Amino acid sequence: MELRSPQQMTFEAFRAFNAPYIEQLTKWDLMLGRYSAVCRTNVVPARDAPKEPSLHAFSYCVPSNYQGITFCISGTADIDQRGKVVAEGDVSPAGMKQRLQYCVNVITERLAELELTWSTATHIDLCVAQDIPGLLDGVVVPGLQGAAARGIRVHLARPPIVGSEVELECRGVRREIVVSA
Repeated sequence: MELRSPQQMTFEAFRAFNAPYIEQLTKWDLMLGRYSAVCRTNVVPARDAPKEPSLHAFSYCVPSNYQGITFCISGTADIDQRGKVVAEGDVSPAGMKQRLQYCVNVITERLAELELTWSTATHIDLCVAQDIPGLLDGVVVPGLQGAAARGIRVHLARPPIVGSEVELECRGVRREIVVSA
């Protein structure tokens, strides 16, 4: 699920926003403890944000004889395991580098947990609204271990939590269909 929200929220407001979503996933038996079995990215466009939260895109599976690997990794924001924004308040090149490196490291770890590497990713999406020269070549591209050759989609957007500036996600898909609204 890829959502677009009108503005960033406090942690408390985001928990309230998520409550009906978590309730529905629980009814569908799609919660694994505290974690959702559904991948989701929720960002706030830096320009032309929607007036209300809306669905931007979604991924789904169908039966197939395809023998390759397909997967989705949820978007990871620059918020650490303790719920603290990485380099909070710092949008300097050094602060943004720290934020980006954190996101690249988390996605790399998630891929490894699935016995995958960046080389299996067919789509990489980076959400960032700050225009910081040198960070793609300095942090993102080296961290993707060659996967950047397939391209990186950059969205001028921020994660939904106030103070957060970076979100990164990836997936490996066999086919992507884009439908115009």
